[in-house]
Amino acid sequence: TAGAAFVSLVLMTGLIYPLMYSVWLYPAGQVPHTLHMNERRYGDVELVGYDVQPPYLNETDRLVVRLCWQSGHVRGHPQAVPLAFGVQLMDSETVIARRESLPGMGSLTLWQPGHAFCDQFRLPVDAEADVVPGRGYRLSVGVFDSVTGEPVPDDDGRGPFVGWVASPGPALDPGTAAAAAYHFNTDLHLLDYALAASDGGLQVRTSWGTGDWHSRPLQLFVHLVDADGTLLAQSDAPLGLDEYPSVLWGQGERTYTQTATIPLPADVTDYCVRAGLYAPGDGQRVPVTDNTGDPMADSIAALGCVDS
Repeated sequence: TAGAAFVSLVLMTGLIYPLMYSVWLYPAGQVPHTLHMNERRYGDVELVGYDVQPPYLNETDRLVVRLCWQSGHVRGHPQAVPLAFGVQLMDSETVIARRESLPGMGSLTLWQPGHAFCDQFRLPVDAEADVVPGRGYRLSVGVFDSVTGEPVPDDDGRGPFVGWVASPGPALDPGTAAAAAYHFNTDLHLLDYALAASDGGLQVRTSWGTGDWHSRPLQLFVHLVDADGTLLAQSDAPLGLDEYPSVLWGQGERTYTQTATIPLPADVTDYCVRAGLYAPGDGQRVPVTDNTGDPMADSIAALGCVDS
């Protein structure tokens, strides 16, 4: 798992690097409003939130990461907290950037009750890393004992993953967007699609692009139905999967090509393929129109039929 890989990376290096920027002290609850609030508690220590600048990367980026921490104690003397942290950025398999350090440059007196502080440091991307356009990279923060090197798990068992850094996809030509097969809610385009039978079932490939996109998570469903519309088989997955989730997509991007493999029932030879999108929170489908602007019934795009 990504968490296991993170721990082995930290323990293998055994090195602590000094920070490159200053440390800021804040009253509790008054940390910068630009933070992604993703609280994690490690005993008496809490990771309040983080941010990354720039909020995206390319092949030459050196990211600046800010982590904000606070002590769980509200009063008393400054607490000596012998903890270190490690930060890494990776795709599903490969670490492309990493750093380990002591919070507050090792100045344990900064853990003052009733206050938070923010570390800001550089996270250089490996020069040999293959940064892929149209890909999301997972940002993970691990905490470990600075004396023994043993990992310190967060109290809720959520693991080291805290958020994403996007590598944007290539720009989408407006003419290509206008010629898309289907348009979802005017800001998302199904650029093209293809069906291919295989031993594992039917492969449905869909390619996506954005217009005036409002970033949000969506689910992509693909249905196989018979002539009467009866559901025979289906696939349901996050749009962009774990490679480039739709919540990371920017405006005017050729974003992601997603393939769903749907096992076919043994007795099914004739069927039609339909697809659509819905919001994972309330299940509401995203309205869809065809290339002529006509709305599709039930917010479903027709991708074709297969006859034996």
